[in-house]
Amino acid sequence: MKKSIASALTAAVVLSAASTTFAAPTDAEVAELKARIAELERIVREQQRNSNANNREVSNLDSRVADLEKSKGNDLSDRFNIGGELRYRYWNLHKSPDFSRLEIRVLPTFKIDDHFAVKARFTGTYNNFQDDNAAAWATNFAYLESKFDNFQINAGKLPLFTNADQGLVVDSFFSGVQAIFGTDTKVQINAGNFEGRNYLGAEATKTFSDKINAGLGYHYLKQGGTDSETNIIAGGIGFKLNEDFGLFGSV
Repeated sequence: MKKSIASALTAAVVLSAASTTFAAPTDAEVAELKARIAELERIVREQQRNSNANNREVSNLDSRVADLEKSKGNDLSDRFNIGGELRYRYWNLHKSPDFSRLEIRVLPTFKIDDHFAVKARFTGTYNNFQDDNAAAWATNFAYLESKFDNFQINAGKLPLFTNADQGLVVDSFFSGVQAIFGTDTKVQINAGNFEGRNYLGAEATKTFSDKINAGLGYHYLKQGGTDSETNIIAGGIGFKLNEDFGLFGSV
């Protein structure tokens, strides 16, 4: 009998605990829960607004950077560049007096866009140091350069220059057109007028490494209305010591 009463009391205690645990919330508890949910929703919405604002700001910054880069590309100072060379040559002519020449070459370039540029060369020349002659400046060439990947075509007053030997055989100018193909192996074809004569030339150069290159060229000149012809075959090799110095030979 006592055991049954004890079991009934235990069951009552358990049922009482269960009833307390799962009792329906009061109105105050519901109101507090709704307030917390509303606060959480407000915080989430505020974070979303901040995130959207940040995204818009990043987008605006990207747009401003792109505009600045574009305007920088259109700046004339970025399109215009000047390079130069200083050359000294000496000729031992045996039976004639020796001859020397110092040249200052100024090489301006104006970039039109990614494919087109205008290039020129101005040269100041001083002949024979024992003479009192002043340096004479001249515009040697000016032409339009068009580059497309591994193909290039130039037109105007152009350099006539043997690339394999850095101009040891031919270093002059002609008026006409010039086409260049290739990268490590380059083929150059010239056609036009050289000092009143019809001119056609071709040259192939090969870069074997960062330091060594060689080439072979052929140049044909014919005086209009006559049988006067000139054929020049030039071969050369070059060895680059560094970015500023090199050794070149020609035959």
